[in-house]
Amino acid sequence: MKPRQSIAPTFTLRRGLAVGIAVFSSLLLLTFGAWTWLLRDGLGPDSIESSGIEALRRFSSDFWPVALLCFALFVIVFLIGRHQSPTPNAS
Repeated sequence: MKPRQSIAPTFTLRRGLAVGIAVFSSLLLLTFGAWTWLLRDGLGPDSIESSGIEALRRFSSDFWPVALLCFALFVIVFLIGRHQSPTPNAS
């Protein structure tokens, strides 16, 4: 009797998926971080310039959803990397 083919993704496919998600989340973090920092004070004539602690407070209040999403993606990458395929029985 022939051994059954495993339908689980191969190691290289899992690794490629993990690297792709990690790169995507890093780029997302950098891109949205830059835009959030740039737009934290608003645009136009009614914008107010902030600096110091106030600038960090405004940045963090607008940036936490993106940071949370990227953290969740990094957790997924960690779990994909930790997943081990079941070893076939040698009987």
